[in-house]
Amino acid sequence: MKIAFSTMGNDMDGAVESRFGRCANFLIYDTESNNFSVYKNESSTARGGAGIKAAEQIVNLGAIAIVTGNVGPNAHQALSAAGVKIVQSSCSSIQDELKKYLANESKTYDSPSVESHHGV
Repeated sequence: MKIAFSTMGNDMDGAVESRFGRCANFLIYDTESNNFSVYKNESSTARGGAGIKAAEQIVNLGAIAIVTGNVGPNAHQALSAAGVKIVQSSCSSIQDELKKYLANESKTYDSPSVESHHGV
């Protein structure tokens, strides 16, 4: 399975970014191969609709979950509709957040954590 992380960095030592739609990159960790890939967030500089565009990118990358600091209402709706689990992060390292997720110690967002246009 593939787990996505919002991040400003490009490796497992980086921290999870607090903003979903405006993060610089998405790190996708594949639990089957124990490898990761980093993808530039195509919507990080979008004038509008960054959350929805970022959600579409996560879905297209095949992730079943996104670990992030905050998620707005439009992104939350798009991710939820696609069946992607939205996991709360304390914005610690990706490695720490991955361990928590795999140990079923993570909490999920049942609703948006911020209002629209929070990360602009």
